[in-house]
Amino acid sequence: MEQIIEVMTFEETTDQIEILNTSYRNGKIGRADYLKKHKAILYKYDKANRPMTFAERIRKEGITVSRSKKYVGWYEFKGKNITASLSQESCETTWWEVNLWDDDADQRVVDHFDSYNHFDTKGDVVYALYEFDKSLNK
Repeated sequence: MEQIIEVMTFEETTDQIEILNTSYRNGKIGRADYLKKHKAILYKYDKANRPMTFAERIRKEGITVSRSKKYVGWYEFKGKNITASLSQESCETTWWEVNLWDDDADQRVVDHFDSYNHFDTKGDVVYALYEFDKSLNK
C-alpha cells in the first residue's frame, strides 16, 4: 500500500491558517479545536516538505530489513537482487557485519564483503548492502 503525500506550498499553508484564524475569531470553533487543527496543518506542511529518511526511501523501493526467523539476534536484508543476513558481533569490541558463513549466503555478497566486513552500526551495514544491491542493477 503506497502512501500518497500531499505537497503543500507555504502559500497554501498560510491560506489554510488564515481561514482557521477567521473561524476562530468569528467564534465558529473553540480554542482547543483551533489549536488541534493548527497543529495538524503545520504537521502536514512539515511532513510534505521534509526530505525522506533512508528508512522511508528503502521501504518505498520495496526493500525490507526484518528480524531473522532462523537465528536470534540476526536480521534479514531482502533487497531487489540479494538477500543477506546481518548481525552484531563482539570480541573485545562490538561491531556489525554481514554474515558470510551462513550456509545459504549469496556468493556475490560473500565476494563483495569478504575484504571488509566491519561496521559501527546496523544502519551502516544496511546502507552498504543497499548500495551493493543497487550496483547489481547496472
